[in-house]
Amino acid sequence: MIFDNEFNYIEERLNLLRYRIDARGSLNLQDLSVHAESFFMHFLNLLYGWNLTNLNTDKINSPGVDLFYKESKILIQVSSTATKRKIEESLKKIDLNTYNGYNFKFLSLSKDADGLRDKTYNTPAGISFSPVNDILDIKVILRRIRDFNPDKLNEIYKLVKKTLSFESAASSRMRAISRIIKMLASDGALHDCNTTYDTKVFEIAEKISYNQLGDIEGKIADIGVYIADVQKVYDQYDKEGVNKSRAVLHTLNNTYLRLKNKHLGPILMDMIADDIYNSLSSDETLKEFCEEDLRFYIDIILVDAFVRCKIFENPKRVNNGTT
Repeated sequence: MIFDNEFNYIEERLNLLRYRIDARGSLNLQDLSVHAESFFMHFLNLLYGWNLTNLNTDKINSPGVDLFYKESKILIQVSSTATKRKIEESLKKIDLNTYNGYNFKFLSLSKDADGLRDKTYNTPAGISFSPVNDILDIKVILRRIRDFNPDKLNEIYKLVKKTLSFESAASSRMRAISRIIKMLASDGALHDCNTTYDTKVFEIAEKISYNQLGDIEGKIADIGVYIADVQKVYDQYDKEGVNKSRAVLHTLNNTYLRLKNKHLGPILMDMIADDIYNSLSSDETLKEFCEEDLRFYIDIILVDAFVRCKIFENPKRVNNGTT
């Protein structure tokens, strides 16, 4: 159905934007967050029927505020940092002489804000702020969009397609994953390997906890929605009579075994990703992809390997004494 296709496209682009903002933030690159302010000004205007203005574009640069809607007295802080401290710092910086009587809202660009809505905040007198209703994130936005009629959804789809996409994200992602898999499986010696992997059934949450990966549980869940793409690539190679999955998973398992005694938890996952990235990034066939996208595609392949239990320990295997 067209409705489902348009919603899926919007969901994919917003989540990819969220992931890229988070990834670039870890590299201390804030340019995408700045561009996102302008995008979300137009996006929220369409979504809620507002008439927001970007204060930073107008060079007013009001502390604690990025967007405002004068007629309805709405202030919005757009941030890639989603913490109680960040929200309270934003509230504290609001110029009460200018914005007395305004409603403050906080939009988290890259993080799920569920854990922030049940907290109590020091809200200045003259400013209204309800954490339950006024803390927004991508998940809240997608829930609202899902209830729209087809015409309204189509308006948002057109804005997202015009603003956030060049090539289809799915097409670009599949092409990149296919190339990465081909390169990881390029060592012919791996095709004849006799490595066997632990196949005991386990719960993903239990494996995350056992391997001390709780800090990136959300990231694993977010990326997990794309691992079906990895299977599609493996299936395509299988149709051609080439078993790439065994070679790739063997490569990832060897990388994990080489690094696991040096690092733990999220640091170990990052080190595996860095190792793979460093081995591939100089290849000419991957030059068309920026660093953030390439790392994202590598993360998808790693999460797929994690789910297949080719990297990190299976808690069932350990608990059964079969280490």
